[in-house]
Amino acid sequence: MSSSYKTKRVRLSSLAAKTQKMLFVFSGFCVATLGMAYLFATNYAAIRGYALTKETRQELTLRDELESLDAQIAQKSASNYISDASYLREMIVQEQINYFVLEPQAYTAQLSKSQKAQ
Repeated sequence: MSSSYKTKRVRLSSLAAKTQKMLFVFSGFCVATLGMAYLFATNYAAIRGYALTKETRQELTLRDELESLDAQIAQKSASNYISDASYLREMIVQEQINYFVLEPQAYTAQLSKSQKAQ
Protein backbone atom coordinates (compact mmCIF):
# COMPACT_ATOMS: atom_id res chain seq x y z
CA MET A 1 0.00 0.00 0.00
CA SER A 2 1.11 3.41 -0.73
CA SER A 3 1.99 5.79 1.96
CA SER A 4 -0.13 8.55 0.40
CA TYR A 5 -3.28 6.55 1.05
CA LYS A 6 -3.54 6.72 4.77
CA THR A 7 -6.14 4.73 6.62
CA LYS A 8 -6.82 4.88 10.25
CA ARG A 9 -7.06 1.54 11.81
CA VAL A 10 -9.69 1.10 14.48
CA ARG A 11 -9.42 -1.68 16.93
CA LEU A 12 -12.20 -4.21 16.76
CA SER A 13 -12.91 -4.05 20.48
CA SER A 14 -13.46 -0.28 20.23
CA LEU A 15 -15.87 -0.76 17.30
CA ALA A 16 -17.73 -3.48 19.16
CA ALA A 17 -18.02 -1.24 22.22
CA LYS A 18 -19.50 1.59 20.13
CA THR A 19 -21.93 -0.80 18.45
CA GLN A 20 -22.95 -2.22 21.79
CA LYS A 21 -23.46 1.29 23.17
CA MET A 22 -25.66 2.23 20.20
CA LEU A 23 -27.68 -0.98 20.56
CA PHE A 24 -28.26 -0.21 24.25
CA VAL A 25 -29.39 3.33 23.39
CA PHE A 26 -31.72 2.01 20.67
CA SER A 27 -33.07 -0.68 23.02
CA GLY A 28 -33.67 1.92 25.71
CA PHE A 29 -35.47 4.13 23.21
CA CYS A 30 -37.68 1.20 22.12
CA VAL A 31 -38.47 0.26 25.73
CA ALA A 32 -39.32 3.88 26.57
CA THR A 33 -41.54 4.19 23.47
CA LEU A 34 -43.39 0.93 24.20
CA GLY A 35 -43.76 1.94 27.86
CA MET A 36 -45.31 5.26 26.89
CA ALA A 37 -47.63 3.54 24.41
CA TYR A 38 -48.70 1.08 27.12
CA LEU A 39 -49.27 3.96 29.55
CA PHE A 40 -51.44 5.83 27.04
CA ALA A 41 -53.44 2.68 26.19
CA THR A 42 -54.00 1.86 29.87
CA ASN A 43 -55.03 5.45 30.61
CA TYR A 44 -57.48 5.41 27.68
CA ALA A 45 -59.01 2.12 28.85
CA ALA A 46 -59.33 3.41 32.42
CA ILE A 47 -61.00 6.65 31.34
CA ARG A 48 -63.35 4.77 29.02
CA GLY A 49 -64.26 2.31 31.80
CA TYR A 50 -64.94 5.18 34.20
CA ALA A 51 -67.16 6.93 31.68
CA LEU A 52 -69.01 3.68 30.94
CA THR A 53 -69.56 3.03 34.65
CA LYS A 54 -70.83 6.57 35.14
CA GLU A 55 -73.24 6.22 32.20
CA THR A 56 -74.46 2.86 33.49
CA ARG A 57 -75.18 4.29 36.94
CA GLN A 58 -77.06 7.19 35.38
CA GLU A 59 -79.06 4.78 33.20
CA LEU A 60 -80.01 2.66 36.23
CA THR A 61 -81.05 5.76 38.16
CA LEU A 62 -83.21 6.95 35.27
CA ARG A 63 -84.78 3.49 34.84
CA ASP A 64 -85.66 3.37 38.54
CA GLU A 65 -87.17 6.83 38.30
CA LEU A 66 -89.14 5.83 35.20
CA GLU A 67 -90.49 2.70 36.92
CA SER A 68 -91.51 4.79 39.92
CA LEU A 69 -93.33 7.27 37.68
CA ASP A 70 -95.03 4.43 35.78
CA ALA A 71 -96.21 2.95 39.09
CA GLN A 72 -97.59 6.31 40.19
CA ILE A 73 -99.39 6.76 36.86
CA ALA A 74 -100.88 3.27 37.10
CA GLN A 75 -102.02 3.87 40.68
CA LYS A 76 -103.68 7.19 39.84
CA SER A 77 -105.39 5.86 36.72
CA ALA A 78 -106.61 2.77 38.59
CA SER A 79 -108.03 4.86 41.43
CA ASN A 80 -109.78 7.12 38.91
CA TYR A 81 -111.18 4.09 37.07
CA ILE A 82 -112.43 2.49 40.28
CA SER A 83 -114.09 5.69 41.51
CA ASP A 84 -115.74 6.19 38.10
CA ALA A 85 -116.87 2.54 37.93
CA SER A 86 -119.45 2.82 40.73
CA TYR A 87 -122.22 2.59 38.10
CA LEU A 88 -121.01 -0.94 37.26
CA ARG A 89 -122.27 -2.26 40.60
CA GLU A 90 -125.82 -1.22 39.70
CA MET A 91 -125.65 -3.22 36.48
CA ILE A 92 -124.91 -6.53 38.25
CA VAL A 93 -127.93 -8.79 38.67
CA GLN A 94 -128.12 -10.17 42.20
CA GLU A 95 -130.02 -13.39 42.50
CA GLN A 96 -130.97 -15.08 45.73
CA ILE A 97 -127.77 -15.90 47.56
CA ASN A 98 -127.51 -19.03 49.69
CA TYR A 99 -125.23 -18.58 52.65
CA PHE A 100 -123.66 -21.33 54.68
CA VAL A 101 -124.33 -21.02 58.41
CA LEU A 102 -122.13 -22.65 61.01
CA GLU A 103 -124.01 -24.12 63.93
CA PRO A 104 -122.24 -24.40 67.29
CA GLN A 105 -122.43 -28.24 67.52
CA ALA A 106 -121.80 -28.90 63.84
CA TYR A 107 -118.36 -29.61 62.50
CA THR A 108 -119.15 -28.72 58.87
CA ALA A 109 -120.85 -25.85 57.10
CA GLN A 110 -124.59 -26.50 56.74
CA LEU A 111 -127.62 -24.62 55.44
CA SER A 112 -129.94 -23.22 58.07
CA LYS A 113 -133.33 -24.97 58.60
CA SER A 114 -135.30 -21.99 57.28
CA GLN A 115 -133.39 -22.08 53.98
CA LYS A 116 -133.93 -25.85 53.60
CA ALA A 117 -137.69 -25.40 53.76
CA GLN A 118 -137.70 -23.06 50.77
